[in-house]
Amino acid sequence: MNTQIENPREVKVNMPARVRLMQDAKINSVSLAQMIDPLTQSEISRIEEKLVEIERLVAKVNEVFDEFKTYKEVTLSLATELAILHKTKLCGGRISKNPALIAAATASSFGLSVKQIMSRQRPDSIAIPRMVAMYIMRSVLGMTLESIGEFFKKDHATAMHALNKMKKIFSGQGKQLTLGMTRHVFRQKVKVLEQQFEGATL
Repeated sequence: MNTQIENPREVKVNMPARVRLMQDAKINSVSLAQMIDPLTQSEISRIEEKLVEIERLVAKVNEVFDEFKTYKEVTLSLATELAILHKTKLCGGRISKNPALIAAATASSFGLSVKQIMSRQRPDSIAIPRMVAMYIMRSVLGMTLESIGEFFKKDHATAMHALNKMKKIFSGQGKQLTLGMTRHVFRQKVKVLEQQFEGATL
């Protein structure tokens, strides 16, 4: 009995799809790379999509981590300033004799950080609030020009210039607007700061 099969494709045998595809590949001399069946290709595609999604999530996590570090730095800075302000009238605390509290309160009033008002930066948005702090230290605490200059790591001439600048603004000399405020509004802002430290002496 001749059982030789001239064409294997004519043999009808129930077998798994992958085995059948591999058999077809062998008959047609298909390379190994071409033997990957559609199901496997689909699985690879899904894995690649998942990898892309994971990479996107990792990038998002890194962004959140970077933001967290920034928020942490800002929060620590604010916490330090609040700890200082808590001791002033701003938070109902006792009046302090410490000039650092005047610097902190003035910085907060003008939307600055303590680091900015204590820095050597000279734009008006920072220099003028620094002058206000010097003025209050002089008018309320009675500090000497030398001690004010020393507090801000400057000389007494800088403190004198700050006091003269404030006098000119209050007397109506110079610009009509200071930091975008009219002379009256600016003076009231300084007066509120002064009132917070009334009664405090060195």
